[in-house]
Amino acid sequence: MTLLPGASLSLSGLQEYARERLAGYKVPRKMIIVDELPRVGGWKLLRRELRERYGPQ
Repeated sequence: MTLLPGASLSLSGLQEYARERLAGYKVPRKMIIVDELPRVGGWKLLRRELRERYGPQ
């Protein structure tokens, strides 16, 4: 998801949104807000790089 210019997002607001719309077992246990996602060619997501940066710690 990409925010529109001038919009803001809080982690608590995102968790509340997920709890309202998803079943309890589908709500992510861990959420991280990042500025930009690593992509190849501007569209394909580099999941391996995400795991290296933000994986289990």
